[in-house]
Amino acid sequence: MSSINANAVDWVLIEVKNSAGLSVQKKAALLLKDGTVVDATTGSFLTLNSTVSDAYYKIIIRHRNHLAIATDSNIYLSQYTSVNVDLSKNVNVKAANQNLLGTVSGVNVYGMRFGDVNSDGYIDASDKNIVINSNEAVNSYSKIDVNIDSQIEPTDRNMMSTAGEAVENL
Repeated sequence: MSSINANAVDWVLIEVKNSAGLSVQKKAALLLKDGTVVDATTGSFLTLNSTVSDAYYKIIIRHRNHLAIATDSNIYLSQYTSVNVDLSKNVNVKAANQNLLGTVSGVNVYGMRFGDVNSDGYIDASDKNIVINSNEAVNSYSKIDVNIDSQIEPTDRNMMSTAGEAVENL
């Protein structure tokens, strides 16, 4: 890919685990404005490498300042078949561990919980204190920028002050 997709807002790490819970693949991907995840190098849909055999897998998505999420059930993946995994429906996410973002055509749409700024798998007072006590910054790619607008500002502090405590459920 010669340039980054203009609709990319950040990157995520996709992890694929087999039924024994062993990681069989990790791959960086771009997160687009509409929530779609695409391959970071090709800009197209993610593909498995050739060492992953046709089987059932758990898919985990990790982001720099959000709680990771995992598919609620194992998904059948094949090297030669594409599959659409919709994690915007909370029912498809293990422990329904997401925030409600709003509704589209009367259907609830969910997203990853923001605020795990110290990357320990919890959103708690420790994370809130880090953001609340941070210095303001512009053009910053930081875990403290919880609304991902490239600025550390009062909006981030306000968001963290209202964020509920949560824990990753992978």
